[in-house]
Order: sequence, then C-alpha cells, then structure tokens
Amino acid sequence: MLMKYLLGKIWHKKEAKAVIEKVVVNPDLETISIQDIRPDIYDWLNLQRTNEIIILVILFFVAAMNMATALLILILERTNMIGILKALGAGNKSIYKIFMIQSFYILSKGIIWGNIIGLGLCLLQAKFHIVTLPEESYYMSYAPIYFNYTKLGLISFSTIAFSMLLMILPVRLVGKISQ
Repeated sequence: MLMKYLLGKIWHKKEAKAVIEKVVVNPDLETISIQDIRPDIYDWLNLQRTNEIIILVILFFVAAMNMATALLILILERTNMIGILKALGAGNKSIYKIFMIQSFYILSKGIIWGNIIGLGLCLLQAKFHIVTLPEESYYMSYAPIYFNYTKLGLISFSTIAFSMLLMILPVRLVGKISQ
C-alpha cells in the first residue's frame, strides 16, 4: 500500500528509482525501468508524439489559410453588395461585422462537421479495427484509438480563434471597396 502511494505521487523515472531504493533496502535487488529494458518502444512512442504535433500544426495552418481564402472569395463576389451597403450609409465597421459573422458561421459549421466525421471514423476504428498494422514493426496488430475530448475541444477552439484573427486581413479589403 505504501509503495502504491509513493509510486502514484512520482512522475519522473529517476525519482521513482530513488524512492524504490529507499523503501526496499536490499542490496541484492536492483530497480530497472521498462524504458531501460525496451527503449525501442519508447523511442517509437516519442516519434509518434513528434509526428502528432507536426501534423496538427500543418493542419491548423492549412485550415486557417483555406478559411482566409474562402472569405476573400466571398468578399470579392459580394463587391456589388458592399457598394450598395455603403451607398445606403453603412460604415466599414458594420460591413466588417457582417463578414466576420459570416466567416464565423462558415468556420463553425466546418469545425462541427469535421469533428462529427472525425469522431465517427475514430469510433469505427475503435470498434472494428479497420486500420491494421504489421505487428513486427509496430508491436500491435491495429491502430488503437484514444479519445481526448479536452484536446479535441482545445484544437477546435484554437482553430476558430486563430482563423478569426486571420479573417481580419481579408475583411480589411472591404474598406477599400468604394460605392
């Protein structure tokens, strides 16, 4: 019970080794971590984490650029409407708001549908193991799925926030359109 409590409070490998050696005072016993025994598995896991970060950053920027391009096209298609609104006395701020709300609507719709499709595919993989892996290379027969709803929410929110910041640039083009 004491060992379980002590190990539950330790996060670093060196700390764990020191605590175990203090608690178990037997010179004939040696503590060896699983990372020391099978470093290849942990190297593979670290590589997966690095790939995950790189892929998410690339996806993040691609999504933002796609949204900025879509809004730019939307603005260029609506130049007549912008001219009419300005002729009726609408200021640049009110027109900015219209396009920012429209871009938020498009972006939110895309995030929601993307999450629904992505979670659906993940559920299919978790239940039916559609994506298989060669066991000799990956030490498992299928790609496991782990759901982290906090990360999903954080990524979705960050994408919306960053994309909305990027929308400011194309929306500034509205001010240059005259009646």
